[in-house]
Amino acid sequence: MDGPGDTPPRSPTPSLNRIAGNTTYQKKGFCMRQGVRNIHIPIITLILILLLCAPVLYAIEPVDAELVERGDEFLFSSEYEKAAEKYREALEHLDSPVVLLRYAFCLGETGRYDESLALFEEAVDSGVPFRDTPMAVAGEKIWDTEHWLERLGNPEEAIYHYTDALGEFPRSPTITYALAWAYNSLYNREKAISYFKETIKNDPLYRDVYASLGSILYEEGGEPHLALHYLNISLLLNPTGSVAESLREKRNDILKQLQ
Repeated sequence: MDGPGDTPPRSPTPSLNRIAGNTTYQKKGFCMRQGVRNIHIPIITLILILLLCAPVLYAIEPVDAELVERGDEFLFSSEYEKAAEKYREALEHLDSPVVLLRYAFCLGETGRYDESLALFEEAVDSGVPFRDTPMAVAGEKIWDTEHWLERLGNPEEAIYHYTDALGEFPRSPTITYALAWAYNSLYNREKAISYFKETIKNDPLYRDVYASLGSILYEEGGEPHLALHYLNISLLLNPTGSVAESLREKRNDILKQLQ
């Protein structure tokens, strides 16, 4: 009998069970690692796709905003062709009635009357909500019609007050519209026309300013095609009523002159 110290050494060769066990473990481990890789590959791919596409996806809105901002800069400096180009680019991805009408205004001011009128028709057909009063700017005192018409008894004083108010609210269509009529009452048609146009720039959804501008241009007589254009817009926005009849008479008179 062998003694305790005579225990034979273990064979360096693993038993069949150990081999099977290790092999099974390795296979499971391999399968798990393969599974992890199979899971991670699509996740990593998705992350990479998102990282690559995110700048494009998130850039759409800022780029459009930048185009509109540049268009507005050109608009308010009366660089209508440059403004029109920026608005056109923005409208390829943007749905904005204000931008659309500012674009239409710029086209009209550069003599592209048919294109401009077509955009106004598109706005009307799509149900764009034109306003009966100019939009009030936040924080601005409401310069209602009665208030500024009352001041036209002393138009110089009205101009002083409105000019002062415009310094605080430079993009106020209510103030620019009031200034236009104040200057018109002094027969300063050039200033009146300028402020009517500023009103459209500030609030192209205000319907009455187109009739006012068209009528003043008609009375001035120096730009019959532009006057006709604004009268056509006015009739599109105000197709019925006594004002419409007056506008039609002016339009027909211009058409006779242009024959």
